[in-house]
Amino acid sequence: MAITPDFFVQEAQRLKLHEDSQWLSLGHYERTAACGWKSLVDDPAFFLSPEGKHNPKLELAETIKALLSGDNSENSAQCKFPARYKFLKERLKIVAVADVYCPRFQEWFQTINPSGITLIFPTTFINNPASSFGHTLIRIDQSGASDSTRLLSYAANYAASVEADDMLTYAVKGIFGGYKGYFSIEPYYERIKQYADYEHRDIWEYKLNYTQAETELLVTHLWEIKDRFLDYYYFDDNCSYLLLSLLEVGRPRLQLKEQSRPWILPIDTIKTIVAQKDLVETISYRSSPATELEFKTKDMGAEMRSLIKILAISDRSEDVLAEASLNSAEQAQVLELAYDYLVYQNEGIVEEDAAQARALKLLAKRSQIDAVISYPPLERPAIRPEEGHDTVLLTLYGKNVDDDYGGGLRIRPAYHELIDPDRGYVHGSQLVFFDLALSYDELEQVMMDYFHVLKIASLSPRSYFIRPLSYKIETGIEQRLLDKNNNSYNTFLNLGAGLTYKLAPEALVYALAIANNSLFTEVDDHYALSFGVEVGANYYITDKLALISAVSAQSYVTAASGFALTAVEDLRYTLTNQSALRLGYKYTNDPYYDWQEFSVGYDFFF
Repeated sequence: MAITPDFFVQEAQRLKLHEDSQWLSLGHYERTAACGWKSLVDDPAFFLSPEGKHNPKLELAETIKALLSGDNSENSAQCKFPARYKFLKERLKIVAVADVYCPRFQEWFQTINPSGITLIFPTTFINNPASSFGHTLIRIDQSGASDSTRLLSYAANYAASVEADDMLTYAVKGIFGGYKGYFSIEPYYERIKQYADYEHRDIWEYKLNYTQAETELLVTHLWEIKDRFLDYYYFDDNCSYLLLSLLEVGRPRLQLKEQSRPWILPIDTIKTIVAQKDLVETISYRSSPATELEFKTKDMGAEMRSLIKILAISDRSEDVLAEASLNSAEQAQVLELAYDYLVYQNEGIVEEDAAQARALKLLAKRSQIDAVISYPPLERPAIRPEEGHDTVLLTLYGKNVDDDYGGGLRIRPAYHELIDPDRGYVHGSQLVFFDLALSYDELEQVMMDYFHVLKIASLSPRSYFIRPLSYKIETGIEQRLLDKNNNSYNTFLNLGAGLTYKLAPEALVYALAIANNSLFTEVDDHYALSFGVEVGANYYITDKLALISAVSAQSYVTAASGFALTAVEDLRYTLTNQSALRLGYKYTNDPYYDWQEFSVGYDFFF
């Protein structure tokens, strides 16, 4: 009796392979709230059954029929779904069916030459809203690769296909699924160009202990999904969550998605992976060219630093070096760092004719000097990103506002602000979403103190070579006193731009030009626009104690007239990696009312 595809369908149903964790991971299925199934993949071309997105059993049956249909072309199901075929062939012990030769897949697979998996985490890049939370991707390590040849390996990256949208449009589409996401496979050095050279981000690499078979299955599945789209959502179906789903293909028993919360950020992915027993073999740190440049020039004298900048931006290398009183080794060092600075200014690629000519001249001059320059090794940061506080914050607080007492509860889903413990986070960075505070006052009323939809701050310190612009964006709703017994809700949009400097290793000072656009609920002229300046300091006094101070002065140009002065002082003492105490003071003097607030709070991160 001939064994037909229907026989294998019945055998698969007998074995309940549609409930097998390996099959569910190949389809990226997960349980719905109604106890049904839903695949994370949205592209209909990924499924062989019209109901495949929501029915892993029917998708399994149609897959078996397609794989065993006798189609020997390169467009056959075996060539489109080689990972599914491998799984079903092993589980159903299919031996009577010839394997289809798939030259395109074989060439692609042999080019990648997989032998291991490394999780990659470029740190946060606050100047790009698409990278504000950091990013995660995987590197497919090649057989026989060494530390010096890792750049030639391939990387699998999941990201939204983003149009040239402004920041607000990006945020709205990202939150509500307005973009399609795709897996892409490209050389790892291309990713390094983007993250380290263009965006000046340091990179952490987590080598996983995947076996050869697990690695090959994961990469084989990438062939199945690499051109298929998934609806991209900023907080759940993002690069982090889809990466966990991809890693489960190679090792389904990890059940990584089940260990994540409803929303997941890149740093949560790292924490989840590191928490798995014996999953991470080694952790490596790759510094960006900007970090390297700062390190190599930090103890350099003013004359040599000035020469580096002149050589990088002008064509007077011969004259400048001739006039300087440098020995051969110092000349060689200056020329090398001038070239590094030129490359940094051009974001890793020197394309302009004038810059190319200058780069070649620097290299030619350096080649004429017989001197070897060595630097002490750049130590990786003492605290890794996953060792910082968790991303969800719950705060219990008490407050006194003009002698009225109250207490409240605050919940912040994401992710880090300036006053938080900064271990593992970028100094001077802030990114907060959907921050809600509710309080209970002496009149036994529950009030919303504020709802901050978005708060971004990038207080990146400027140095002699690295000169970023600092900025902040804040929008939301907050309670505002108009007089002793009258409150208003203020919908606001605050913008600021300026400069930040580092006075000491743990002390930042900044000055921003600011604009405040407000809409009040309880005043005659509801709309108010003001302009002014804000100055502040972030001082990390010890590892546990930090002081954040800011003073702003603004002039109203609509509605109310006059000036507004606001002073904010926050003191934080870290108890553990996941908890802290806060003391706060705020003074406001504006055309509506003068008031001050004292607060004390207990922070718990989870």
